[in-house]
Amino acid sequence: MIGHYYEQSKVHSVVQRLGDAGTNLDDAYHRSVLGRSVDRLAEITRQSYLFRWLTAEPDPDVIVIDLRETWTVGPVIAVLDWFAPHAARSWDGSVVRTTTERTATAFRAAPVQLTSALLLGVLAIQFVLSWNSASDTTLAGLCFLAAFAIVGLRVDWTWDELVESKIGKLATALLVPPDLPEDEN
Repeated sequence: MIGHYYEQSKVHSVVQRLGDAGTNLDDAYHRSVLGRSVDRLAEITRQSYLFRWLTAEPDPDVIVIDLRETWTVGPVIAVLDWFAPHAARSWDGSVVRTTTERTATAFRAAPVQLTSALLLGVLAIQFVLSWNSASDTTLAGLCFLAAFAIVGLRVDWTWDELVESKIGKLATALLVPPDLPEDEN
């Protein structure tokens, strides 16, 4: 009896319309260019060799080989062992090291702003190069990404704040490998 009153009520009608709207919106998304592109990109990613390799189950019978004793890789490692101390001495006083350290310090202070500025530069070059030959959709996409990058210029989070955010914790959980299981033997 209560079910009969519910089916005739306005609440039931609104809930049913919301469900229909959600279904229609989902269908429209999957028929749109964006939805098909995202679905295709996801399918390509899942079928890629790298994705399958990264998500494959580890082999329980792992064999360790010392590559220094092989004929093919051993000489390369010997050359690298000889070259490493010389490269380290050269690296200590180099301009490249100083520039790299300054860039890393600036990036830790404002990673979103620097990434947005870099993205704006790339987009400006792409916009100039494709002005006459790009479709309206491509130019609109470039403008959308530029607007996104301009908004990113206003974000003043440091690297530590970014890592402690919800997105940073999610990225860490997705990218950091799990701890190795304890050896039972």
